Amino acid sequence: MDRPTILIADDDERLLIALTIRLEALGFQVLKANNGQAALELAQQTPPSLLILDINMPGCDGFSLIEKMDKTSGLGCIPVIYISGADGEGELDSACARLGALVLIRKPFEIEELLDNVTLVLPAPGQAA
Repeated sequence: MDRPTILIADDDERLLIALTIRLEALGFQVLKANNGQAALELAQQTPPSLLILDINMPGCDGFSLIEKMDKTSGLGCIPVIYISGADGEGELDSACARLGALVLIRKPFEIEELLDNVTLVLPAPGQAA
């Protein structure tokens, strides 16, 4: 049985590494990108089961990435969890809701909070659904 794939896009390398270690320990396959364009290319090569996206990234931000994915066949219906350290609570919440995000997690956050949200969407391999 194939492991569910999670694509993480964030320009914070330490966060990418920490999330990758924790998600792989739960049995997920993890793809990681440090910008939106790299994430789009990875998603086109290996469509993920879930996206974890930073909103503010160089080049193509998390919102622009979703808009591009919506235009790419087969990539518009992937669930998204946004993470952000940006201010503007009402605007971010509104934009996330408009783009169909499952949740917006504000930085700094506890990794357990993110993992809880991930396993609500994708039960970890080996766990009951």
